[in-house]
Amino acid sequence: MMFGRKARRHRAEAESPAPLAVQVPVTATAAAVAATEPPAVVQTVPRTVDLRVLLLTSGDDEPSAQAWRARLDSEGVPFDELVAGVDPLTSATLERGPRHGKYQAVILATDALVRLRDGAYESSLDAQAWNTLRGYLGAYGVRQISAYSTPGPTMGLKPATWAGDLGDVVVRLTDAGRAVFTDLVGDVPLSPGTYGYQTEVLDAANFTTLVVGQQDSPVVGVFTHPDGREELVVTVASGPFSRHMHLLGHGMLAWVTRGRYLGHHGYFLSAQIDDVLLGSPVPIGADPIRMSPDDVRATAGWSRQTQVRLDFAFNGWGSVTATMDGEADPLTDSLIEAAGEFNWINHTFGHLDLDLLSAAEIADEVTRNLTWAGEHGIDVPADTLVTGAHSGLDNPALAGVADACGIRWIASDASRTPLVRQLAGAHLVPRHPVNIPLDVCTQDALLRQRGGPSAATGVVDTLERVEVLALEASLILTHLLSNDPRPHYTHQNALVGDRLFLGLLDSVLQSYHALIATRPVQLTLAEAGLELLRRAVWSLVAGHGAVSARDTDGVIEIVNDSDRSIEVPCAGADARGGWVSVPAGGRLVI
Repeated sequence: MMFGRKARRHRAEAESPAPLAVQVPVTATAAAVAATEPPAVVQTVPRTVDLRVLLLTSGDDEPSAQAWRARLDSEGVPFDELVAGVDPLTSATLERGPRHGKYQAVILATDALVRLRDGAYESSLDAQAWNTLRGYLGAYGVRQISAYSTPGPTMGLKPATWAGDLGDVVVRLTDAGRAVFTDLVGDVPLSPGTYGYQTEVLDAANFTTLVVGQQDSPVVGVFTHPDGREELVVTVASGPFSRHMHLLGHGMLAWVTRGRYLGHHGYFLSAQIDDVLLGSPVPIGADPIRMSPDDVRATAGWSRQTQVRLDFAFNGWGSVTATMDGEADPLTDSLIEAAGEFNWINHTFGHLDLDLLSAAEIADEVTRNLTWAGEHGIDVPADTLVTGAHSGLDNPALAGVADACGIRWIASDASRTPLVRQLAGAHLVPRHPVNIPLDVCTQDALLRQRGGPSAATGVVDTLERVEVLALEASLILTHLLSNDPRPHYTHQNALVGDRLFLGLLDSVLQSYHALIATRPVQLTLAEAGLELLRRAVWSLVAGHGAVSARDTDGVIEIVNDSDRSIEVPCAGADARGGWVSVPAGGRLVI
């Protein structure tokens, strides 16, 4: 989701260099600002702030600004981005009228908003703009994040005693930090190449360390200024792909908004297995790789132990061909016995290429598979479909069949179609491919394959195969930590032999549970599609200002000015929240 007024994106992995210390003018106090208002107005008019975030940058497009754009986008938080010194920052920028502020939180890309101008570093805001900003923060009780800060007395810290690469250092939460970063276990690894400062607390009475690094150096902390303003200070750099930003970003957002904002966050892990009942294609003369009853039982046991439920996308034709000689198919029998251990998805009957098939042929593929499942007592939702090799998605006949059969959610490949897309009355649900080739089922076979296109994804591997699973585990973990609800998928051969996919998920879960205290949310294909569709609709309506929200003395009111009912992501007091429905032309008070 994207809400920034100037939402530029740069895939820059490098973290920003250390900003130079710049003297920033002293702010006017909140008391001084309040004193300019008539006492009667201050006492009788409620104080209102819009549920919207202000992101202030220097114009140099700092990695920390990129990181916060990505965070706000991913959670669906409405925000404006202003370039300090270019876009005006006046009272009119920050207020709609007396006692009505436009922003509930302010995020500064760097503490002093420095940029290089005429060969020298200087703050992008002049003294008047700084006073205006700080006066607003004080008058409305709005919190601030300085996303990358040079330590100094103005934030309750001593000047830095050292600066350099802190990559691969593991920092940790303090007791105070656990109250802010409630999702985290305790340790937070900094990403490689992370630049940061070594410092000490100067004003212990007003600085609370939340995350501490080497030699107890504050990495994240809250400084309460003499006028009562609260500023969250970060002394290490971050970018949009920094692992520590993935871990700390949600907690920092919840802190700066006091846990009451428009947005939604979760840790999502869905794993889908395609081609169940079929065998994998292999060279001529070799035996197909096909699951066995032992594989089914081992997978079901793994699922119970890890509490991760797999989704089986099945093709009934694989069972029919296995029983053509009149003998029972052990795999079919074991899957029927363990059917309740898994979720099931219609993968068409024969896994045919649907690109050129007629509507009647596609309908036959869809309905025959559901009939087969019904005859064998397997419960399969009729509204979801995975086509063979994601074929037919551009065939108009599939759209008609989907409407006729009540199919609402059809899988697509996220590496080709990353966003949810409408297909007549249905929607395409992007899934992340897992790079386990179709023709391997053991570690030895995986290691023997080097270079060339992966049979699973078509992606050319430039790494030694020994690194592939570690890379895949890291990628899945990144998706887990970055509020991404798209499922991951592989094929049934990955549950055969060494059961590579189970080992891969074990590695992901081990890393995840070492970092996150809550269990991941498992969505079905339909649930993932609904989540993605909600986000897409919300992005449109929020981006056009059709829905707004405000907090008036602790009471949140959401107003829908559009002509349709809108589902709005709304974080609650625990910063988790969910989706609430606001009727067309109506309002909701929570």
